[in-house]
Amino acid sequence: MTQMSEKTYTGEWLKWLVNRDFCLDMTAITQDADATVGLVSGEFLDGGVGVTDGVGATCDRILIEPVALADLISTTPGNYLTLVRGPAVIDSDMCGLKTADNDMTDEKADALVALAALDIRVAQSDLTSYSTQTF
Repeated sequence: MTQMSEKTYTGEWLKWLVNRDFCLDMTAITQDADATVGLVSGEFLDGGVGVTDGVGATCDRILIEPVALADLISTTPGNYLTLVRGPAVIDSDMCGLKTADNDMTDEKADALVALAALDIRVAQSDLTSYSTQTF
C-alpha cells in the first residue's frame, strides 16, 4: 500500500474533549530503530511505543503531534503531546494503528475497549444498530 501524501490532522480524528489541561499530556516516545515511517497524528500508543501486533488491549493514549521518521529512529526521539484521558470523543476510522501482521480489526477493537476505560469514546458508537428515524 502506498503511503498517503497528505498528513492526518488532529481535527479529523479528535472530535471533542472536555478540557485540554486535563485530557492531554506529554509522552516520551520510545526509539524505534527499525521504523520505516514516522508516527501520524491519531496513532494509538502503548506508553511511548506504537501499538504493535498483540498489544492493542494495552493501548493507553493517542498521539496528537506527528513524529517524523528521523526523530523516531534517533536515540532520543523526544516528548510529544498525547491524549491520555477523557472525557473525549474520537473518530476511530481516522485514527492510525500499525501492526506487524496488518490485523487491524482485532487490534483496533482491543485498543478501543482499552481507550473506553479511559473515557475516550468513539463518535457514533451507539448508532451502529440504528435503522429508522422516529419522532
